[in-house]
Amino acid sequence: MTDNNKHLVRAGHEFAAAMSDDTPIITIAKMVTKLASALDVQSARSEALTAKLNDVCAENAALKSVIGECQRYFIAGIRNAIRPTNEGYLHMRCDTVADETPNTDAWVNEQRAVGATRVETNLRACYEEFPESSRDIVDECIQIAANAAAQLRGSKV
Repeated sequence: MTDNNKHLVRAGHEFAAAMSDDTPIITIAKMVTKLASALDVQSARSEALTAKLNDVCAENAALKSVIGECQRYFIAGIRNAIRPTNEGYLHMRCDTVADETPNTDAWVNEQRAVGATRVETNLRACYEEFPESSRDIVDECIQIAANAAAQLRGSKV
């Protein structure tokens, strides 16, 4: 569960725990507003992620289509022991597989950045557990992980 989701769940539990017959209506209204705001943020985030996922799926569907078409032409050429008559089209079509896939690339880079951020976070969390003689190396590892995450997200390091 993401930190945002954990925050939303925690706010819901706080709301439920604070409810009693003695809870003033204004307090309840503030809690409901806070919870609704958190839900709005999560809904917007979910919609943005859905749009990104749809873009990635569209790119990958197009790639699969091209790959399938190239395979069929290749197999037909081997079976007939001749080159397909529309070889120019085949080369042009298969070359599109090498075209850029910005949505897929962005998604993959974000997943890698999340991993680098987790490494950084975990190293920071257990920093005190390392012997003092190793902390310079740990500091360097933390910085490398942070830089890697920033670079994958397109920030200047």
